[in-house]
Amino acid sequence: GCLKEGKWCPKSAPCCRPLVCKGPSIKQKKCT
Repeated sequence: GCLKEGKWCPKSAPCCRPLVCKGPSIKQKKCT
């Protein structure tokens, strides 16, 4: 499956399109 908006995005799963994984640091990255 894919990660929904606002979810933390580790490399194990992609964000649901068209969301992208971004944030100031690895531990703060979220699907937006």
